[in-house]
Amino acid sequence: MAKRYDAIIVGGGHNGLVAAAYLARAGREVLVLGAAPSGGGATVTEELVPRLKYSVFSYVVSLLRPEIMRDLSLARHGLEILPLESTFTHCPGGTIVARAGPRADAPRDLPALPARCGRVRR
Repeated sequence: MAKRYDAIIVGGGHNGLVAAAYLARAGREVLVLGAAPSGGGATVTEELVPRLKYSVFSYVVSLLRPEIMRDLSLARHGLEILPLESTFTHCPGGTIVARAGPRADAPRDLPALPARCGRVRR
C-alpha cells in the first residue's frame, strides 16, 4: 500500500521547513520535496568562494519571529544567533569588499575615510 500524507510541502527552504514542523507537531504526516541538495533555503551556509563560507541570506534572521524559535525549540537544536561582526561581498573580478563592525579604534581611522571612499566604485 502506498504511503499517504496529510500534507506535501513543495520547497525545502526555511519557510517550507517551518510549515512542515508545525504540521508534524500537530500530528500530521508531512512530506517535504525540494530541488536543492539540502534543505534550509536562506538559512544555508555555502562556500561561494574557495575557503570563504557565507551565510547566504543571514539578514533574514532578523525577520525570524521569536515565537517560532520558542515553539520549535530551535536553541535546543543548536540555533545560536550571534551579533554581526563584519560582512564580505565578493565582486566580479575577484575583488572582496569587507565591512567591519564598530571597533574601539574607529575614531582614529575617521580621517582616512574620505580617501578610502573615493576608491570605491559604484
